[in-house]
Amino acid sequence: MGTAPAEGSSCAVICEYNPFHHGHLWQLNELKSRFETVICILGGNLTQRGIPAIADRFHRADAALSCGANLVVELPFPWCCASAGDFARGGISIAKRLNAGVLAFSAETDEKTLREAAERISGSVPEETSEDHARIPYPKLMEERSGLCLKGRPNDILALEYLRHAGSLPSFILRRNPAYASSTDIRASGRPGELIPREAARVLSQDPSFPRSAEAVDGFLLSSLRNECPKGCYAVPDELRAGILRCLTDVRSVRELASAVSGKMFTVSRVNRALWSSVMRVSPETVQGVPPYALLLAADEAGRTFLKSSSPSVPVVSRPAALKDDPVFSLNLRLNRILGTFYGGEDDLSRRPFFKTSAVSPEE
Repeated sequence: MGTAPAEGSSCAVICEYNPFHHGHLWQLNELKSRFETVICILGGNLTQRGIPAIADRFHRADAALSCGANLVVELPFPWCCASAGDFARGGISIAKRLNAGVLAFSAETDEKTLREAAERISGSVPEETSEDHARIPYPKLMEERSGLCLKGRPNDILALEYLRHAGSLPSFILRRNPAYASSTDIRASGRPGELIPREAARVLSQDPSFPRSAEAVDGFLLSSLRNECPKGCYAVPDELRAGILRCLTDVRSVRELASAVSGKMFTVSRVNRALWSSVMRVSPETVQGVPPYALLLAADEAGRTFLKSSSPSVPVVSRPAALKDDPVFSLNLRLNRILGTFYGGEDDLSRRPFFKTSAVSPEE
C-alpha cells in the first residue's frame, strides 16, 4: 500500500462502476479516510471491454456520489472504449487538468512488485494499437515484458498502464480486496441489483433500463458492419478488419463474431472495441489527442468546492448543450442517441448533473 500525501489533498480514480459494488465501496471508504476529496473519472456508456455499460453513465455517477464520491466527471468515448493504454492516458489527462493531487487505483498485485514491473516495461512495450505491435495479444506481450502473471488480473494490466502514463502525477495503490465479487461476476449472475450496496441498487434502479443487456444492440452492430466496415479506423488494423468481414456472414450475435475473430492475435475485448470503432468511424487521430472537456455528471458540496478552488485547466461543463459544437461531444451525442434507441433515457442535450447538498454516510 502506498503512502498517502499530506492531509487535505485530493485523489482521482479512473473507473467504470459497471456496476458499483461492495469492492468499490471498500475502495472509496479507504480513500476517504486518507484524502479530503475523491474525484471519479467515469467511463461513458461504452466500457473499456467494448460493451454497453449496465446502466446509464449519469445513474452510475449518482450511485458513486450516493456511496461517498465527491465529484464525478465523464471519460468520454472513444477513450472509455479504447485500449488499456489509451483508456489510462485519457483518464490521467483529465485528472491532471483537474489538478487532482494523486491518482489512486487498486490492483491484484502488491505495490512494490507492480512498480518494479512498470520499470521493466517502460519504453519497451508498443501501444496495443501500434502497427509494430508483436503478433500476439497485448496482455500476453505485457506479461512477457513485465514478468508478471496477468491472466485473470485485469486490474494489474490497467495498473501497469496507469504507472506508465502517470508521469509527474503521484500514484497511490491499494491492494484489491479479494473478498468482494467482481463486476464481471455480478453481471454474469443475472441479479446484479441483489449483489451491490443497497444505496447503489436504489439509485441504479431509477434507470429504467438497468440492468442493460449488451445483446440489445447486436442487430444494430451486425447490420451496420454488413453495410460497411470502413478502413483506417482506430484500433482496426487490416488483419482485424479482414477477420471481421470474413466472419460476418455466418454469425448471429456479436458474441459469436468476437469469438470467431479473436485468437492468437486479438482478444475478444479488442474485437468488441474494433466493432464500435468501425461503426462510429473513430479516427486514430482523435484518440491520439486528449479529451477536450470534462462533462460534470455528479457532485456534492466538497466536490463543487474543489472545482472552485482547484482552477482546472480543462473545461468542466455542467450543461451538455454548451458542447454541441465540439467534435468529441458530437461523436458522443451520436453514440448515446444510438444507444438510447435500444435502452431509452433522456437525450444528452437535456441532461443535468446530480447534485447533493449534504454529506453521506455510506454503508459498510
